[in-house]
Amino acid sequence: MYSIKKVGLFSDPDHYSKAYHAFENLSAKYDVFSSWSQDFFQEAVVDRLPPKRDPLRMLGIGSGAGEAEYDMIQYLLKKYDRVENRVVEPSEERLDEYQKLVTGDPLMKNVEFIWESKSFEEFRGVVDAAAKPYHFVSALHSLYHVTDPTDTLKFMYDSLERGGIMLVILSTADSAFGKIWSRFPAISTGSNYMFLHTDHVKKTLDWMEAPYYTFRGGEFLDITSCFDSQSKHGNLALDFITTIVNFRKWATPALVDELLDFLKSPQCSNVTSEGSVLFHDQWEAVLVQKP
Repeated sequence: MYSIKKVGLFSDPDHYSKAYHAFENLSAKYDVFSSWSQDFFQEAVVDRLPPKRDPLRMLGIGSGAGEAEYDMIQYLLKKYDRVENRVVEPSEERLDEYQKLVTGDPLMKNVEFIWESKSFEEFRGVVDAAAKPYHFVSALHSLYHVTDPTDTLKFMYDSLERGGIMLVILSTADSAFGKIWSRFPAISTGSNYMFLHTDHVKKTLDWMEAPYYTFRGGEFLDITSCFDSQSKHGNLALDFITTIVNFRKWATPALVDELLDFLKSPQCSNVTSEGSVLFHDQWEAVLVQKP
């Protein structure tokens, strides 16, 4: 028996924001993405986009607080004089953080931001994909939250102008997150979160007969604090990993112990000689250029 009612993390925006920030503090993912942008984004996206687009129109789905898009825009501005960026993000708090990031920044003076405080489904319901095509469309670790991934990917592709590029980044099927969801059905059952991984994306693109190219990346996150039941930030990070509000309070002691043992196992993490638990998050970037 579970001690409290199960509440999915994405049903509680306030708790989600706290859990996300706690997990983000363990992660260097934006440093990793900045490195990926420096090494690959220029070649994989910017150099392949058609020249002389004024403005370059881009669409971000689930843009969060904008850290990753900020990096990408800087590279795009080296090729294009102006950028128009439509930002679709359901969290008002994250959208506010994004606005604070770019407001008054001289590097963003030639960028017009169009703020859409909507879920993808809400945005999808009011926008005709063919009405105003985009040159670049991205969804970075955000498709986990959509109700129909196949329709979302088709919409993204249909939203592209000829020569435009679509970028999707998700965890891989063999990532630690994927292994957790496969190993613990009690966590995933009834959740409003879908563990979508890049194999799903590639199968959908194969069905659409849309050629794609990929890049893989990954990082280690120090999740040692998750093993301390008294750590506020550790418990919040554990909520993010399991996508359950107050996981320790909801789960049985046996389930908590089993999950923590699994998190520490070689399937998910490396344990250092000092006892730190380094969680391995693997992701893949899937890119499509519309003929």
